[in-house]
Amino acid sequence: MSADLGVKIQLGLEELETVHKQITSLVKQTNSSDAGDIETAAACAMLHSFYTEMEKILKLIARDWDDRMPSSESWHKDLLNQMATATDKRLAILTPDLVETLSEFLAFRHCFVEPQSR
Repeated sequence: MSADLGVKIQLGLEELETVHKQITSLVKQTNSSDAGDIETAAACAMLHSFYTEMEKILKLIARDWDDRMPSSESWHKDLLNQMATATDKRLAILTPDLVETLSEFLAFRHCFVEPQSR
């Protein structure tokens, strides 16, 4: 494990906290029944940022601690499953329930990104 892995993970966790505060603020300001296009787009962007930052942390662990990063077409899902499996170097990072929840974020993220790339 590299010496700066902990620092990189801490920076990622701080970014997740920032996104959490932004989402919380948006939810407090907006009632879901009167959310307009701007509020909805902002919430989607924040959820996308949340998942992307979470995935960055998991990629750091996969590359540095596991010495392997999934490379198939389904690498995003494979990464979640890899992090749910203990190795001889580490405990499981994710529970099966958390993998399921993050898979929903992943599915949303693909829906959010793909329409813009057409």
